[in-house]
Amino acid sequence: MKKLFYFFIVGMLISEIGHSQDLTITDNSKLFYKFNEFDKAVTYEFAIKSITPTIAYEWSNSNKGENGLGIVTQEAMEGAINLTFYYIEDGFITLYDRTPSFLISRKIYEELKETKKSRIRIQDNENTNTLELIGIEDYDLIINKEEKKVKVLHATLSGDSGYEIWILDNPGFPIVVKLKTFKEYELKEVKQ
Repeated sequence: MKKLFYFFIVGMLISEIGHSQDLTITDNSKLFYKFNEFDKAVTYEFAIKSITPTIAYEWSNSNKGENGLGIVTQEAMEGAINLTFYYIEDGFITLYDRTPSFLISRKIYEELKETKKSRIRIQDNENTNTLELIGIEDYDLIINKEEKKVKVLHATLSGDSGYEIWILDNPGFPIVVKLKTFKEYELKEVKQ
């Protein structure tokens, strides 16, 4: 009986470890964001159509009925420092030197992990902000209708702005989990 109880406890611990980082973005994943814009909450959905060789996605804004298509090139995914919230309604956009608001480049992710600093430009602003890693934290997120914990990089943006960003601790697909600037943008749910 003691052995059975021991295996049950070990099994539960291993199960919890496995669930702590089981957010994998694949073809057909859907990301649902709440975006506070001008004191109104707007919901954006990003449906990932493919992740290789380029990232193709569809976006929609359920509150306004807007939608469109986009592609993130490998060059942008590897090294872009621009994070954009610009989407073309009923249109198609290819991102060569920027990433969409739900994703940062691997360069930014790797620099934060290795040196605890990186640079980012938000919404085509002339100024580049320095990102400084505060730490790696657990973050509650709904994945496939279950609340789970994922690991995120928590960083501040330079200056006295109080701006912060939380990025999924995933080198292959470092999505923005939350961004707090003059607007607030937060991932609420993922369907894999």
